[in-house]
Amino acid sequence: TTTSSTTTTEAAPTTATTTTTEPEGLTDASTAQRSAPAEGDAVALLRDVRIGVHDGYERIVFEFTADDQPGYTIEWVAGPVYADGSGRQVDVAGEALLSIRLEPASGVDLSSATASVIYQGPDRIAGGSRTDVIDEVVRTGDFEAVLSWVVGAEGEVPFRVSRLPDPSRLVIDLEAT
Repeated sequence: TTTSSTTTTEAAPTTATTTTTEPEGLTDASTAQRSAPAEGDAVALLRDVRIGVHDGYERIVFEFTADDQPGYTIEWVAGPVYADGSGRQVDVAGEALLSIRLEPASGVDLSSATASVIYQGPDRIAGGSRTDVIDEVVRTGDFEAVLSWVVGAEGEVPFRVSRLPDPSRLVIDLEAT
């Protein structure tokens, strides 16, 4: 004797919900190399370098004395980092390194008979406890109108670059969460 049975179960109706939101993160930022030619004919003279913390990003500002802006190449690089001119290795705190090459630019005005030091700030600027992404910003060269800095960061995060006038500034924003 063979017995068979069939059981039927009805599933409760389901409703699919789709939510769309704007992508998170810093607008126009990526981890790709950024570069642009100089704006102006003179050597851009560096006056100040500073770090700022904002909601969603950390900012590095390079301020210049006149309207001219240097050309730039900014990119994540593998270490080690070497000083321009001397070739000596430069230690930079952080898990990732963002190389900043500015030209023509300098912290010294060589246009007169006596060289005049314009940038009198430190060669190392610590992010300290106020930053989550930036560990430090280190000058690695000021040689033959090429000014080089490296940012030591906690990781290769997206960044964006912009130029601002009055005073002339090059601004690099690194995405922070």
